[in-house]
Amino acid sequence: MEYKPNEIITYGVHKGYPLYKVYKFDPTYIEWLIKYTKEFTICLESFTNLPKPTPYSKQMHLTEMGNGFLEYNIESVIPFAELFLDNGGILKEFNFKFSNEIAAINELKKIILMITLPTKI
Repeated sequence: MEYKPNEIITYGVHKGYPLYKVYKFDPTYIEWLIKYTKEFTICLESFTNLPKPTPYSKQMHLTEMGNGFLEYNIESVIPFAELFLDNGGILKEFNFKFSNEIAAINELKKIILMITLPTKI
């Protein structure tokens, strides 16, 4: 399926969020989905027209355990980023561009999916 920014992701760590929010706070997750999720593709043009991402640092999402180890909490950073911004925090814009490799994988997957998925009549 080719996703556009307003579509809601229905699985994974950002389940329930529109892709434009995922792009805003965690754009490399979209690259990961393209690379490692079988039927996930995006309309690249619609994402390149979005404002520059302001990624929320995953470093901010580490919590110290009682034993001195750091634990990464595997959940969406989106609510934390929104709370951070709501409380006056500032996130720096990032000059993000999908890599040529990701763009090529995305386009190749679209072709493969057109050939292999049954057509709805």
